Amino acid sequence: MEEGSEQTVPGDLDGDNIVGYSDYIIFRGTYGSCEGDGNFLAGADLDGDGCVTINDYRILRSLM
Repeated sequence: MEEGSEQTVPGDLDGDNIVGYSDYIIFRGTYGSCEGDGNFLAGADLDGDGCVTINDYRILRSLM
């Protein structure tokens, strides 16, 4: 996703307005990270708890 662009579709981590496999690949790289970690991506924290966990994965899958 381009720096400074806003995510308009929840779960759309690559900025193409579609939640698909490429978003999963990006998500996978952030899995297990929390705010402050180098690989943390706020857009992947779909439940807003500050960490990318199994709950976020479940939400992502429901959006695909």
